[in-house]
Amino acid sequence: SSWHQGRDRPQRVIGPPGTRAFVEGTMALWASERARRIAHEQRPSIAALEIGVEEIEPGDDPEQVFDRDGLTISAFRVDHRPVRHAFGFVCEVPGERLVISGDTRRCDALVEAARGADLLLHEVFVHRDIPAVDGVRTEAGRAAVASYHTCSSEVGKIAAEAGVGALMLTHIVPPAGERAARRSHGGFRGAGDRRRGPHGLRHRRARSGSRWRADRICKVMTDQRTNIAVLLFDGVEELDAIGPWEVFRVAADRQPGLDCFTVAETTASVTCANRLRVLPDHDLAGAPDIDIILVPGGRGTEEVLAKPAILDWIATTAAQCRWVTSVCTGAELLVAAGPARNKRVTTYHAAIPALRAAGEAAEVIDDQRWVRDGNVVSAAGVSAGIDMALWLLGELYQPDFARQVQRDIEYDPQPPYADAG
Repeated sequence: SSWHQGRDRPQRVIGPPGTRAFVEGTMALWASERARRIAHEQRPSIAALEIGVEEIEPGDDPEQVFDRDGLTISAFRVDHRPVRHAFGFVCEVPGERLVISGDTRRCDALVEAARGADLLLHEVFVHRDIPAVDGVRTEAGRAAVASYHTCSSEVGKIAAEAGVGALMLTHIVPPAGERAARRSHGGFRGAGDRRRGPHGLRHRRARSGSRWRADRICKVMTDQRTNIAVLLFDGVEELDAIGPWEVFRVAADRQPGLDCFTVAETTASVTCANRLRVLPDHDLAGAPDIDIILVPGGRGTEEVLAKPAILDWIATTAAQCRWVTSVCTGAELLVAAGPARNKRVTTYHAAIPALRAAGEAAEVIDDQRWVRDGNVVSAAGVSAGIDMALWLLGELYQPDFARQVQRDIEYDPQPPYADAG
């Protein structure tokens, strides 16, 4: 189209190693069509149909690749493994700076390049809304794709960390259905709104005359849906489940889109380890979409280990979750079901020797309240689940949000017998 509009010079293509071979191959396939167009349009010059290729391989620091008419473009390497060459871009005109994330997970190079930018244009991938299709895409394949993209819940945190003026989302793969799309992506606030979103990002109006027109086109996600499921079973340790439950439910009162519910094998009453009785919200088959799963422990763990239906549900659900968590001997269930197999984990202090002896975890760690390995987070016994839940809130939103919840529940442990060992 730019040729039809009068461009009189060759097209310039900048890309990673291999770009030249790709362009030359494409041009060879297009040769006959190109000849027909030249003959039909009777152009005196065909320079605009030529392509000049420049191959680049920048590092973490932005490297200038374009400078014309007051516009400079620099490229930097982003983390899109296993893809070898993936770049982000910094576009600058006098007094304004736009950063394009490229296809990437969070990486330090992107945060540094975007620091203080007027606008961050960031790709976002909602992996839980991409279905597994028989013969086309497996659950494992969906999880693999999600592993090297940025989930929607992380984008606001990146923008806040970089201190950008405005955030615009691209490459969105929306949920099926208009209502679901609004629920997952529709809760935006314009850049002129000076309130803070849940990620701590202050939305400010772009300066008058901004080349990026951020005040018109930029919207920030503030209503990301996050469903947390707490598994229940007969013999579950009460505080393993109820401690994190309290944290998440109090957070949900402050955070639109956050929900927490309980799931059990059936919806019949569950009798906990210390005889508290609880009515689950959902059975295994009827639970809504789950983004975070929490598997508690307790005396009933041994019985659950003999129930393939529950273990299969844990495995299937965890494959679709952003975070997979456990408290106490719930780590044994995560290992047995597969999500924590060959991972670093912790568990209730008295259960550590047995879990080590089983040999299925990469490492069983003691003397830590919680341990993270990838998206698997295991907490030690009983009250440690509260610590882990608060930490997770800080990861989902911001540490300040988690601190507010911590104040709300007046969680400030000062045990009278601190030397109990």
